[in-house]
Amino acid sequence: MMQKVRRYIEIYSNVTDEILLRIEIKIGANQIKEFISIDSDDPDVLGVYSLNDNDLKKFGITNYDETSISFFITSEL
Repeated sequence: MMQKVRRYIEIYSNVTDEILLRIEIKIGANQIKEFISIDSDDPDVLGVYSLNDNDLKKFGITNYDETSISFFITSEL
């Protein structure tokens, strides 16, 4: 039986390393591979991935202060 995976974009403060915001995204493992580069040993995309400027543009995220915040994709079962 396949487990349901929830995926999130998490935004962290680069000053305090605290999480500022966590947004659930409805996107499957096959779709997310179109947005980010994943590790070859993570076919189900369950790891944590840092999002760079090009990745963020694919999600429609622009005009942010990259010196103050960082973005990550996370997953949980």
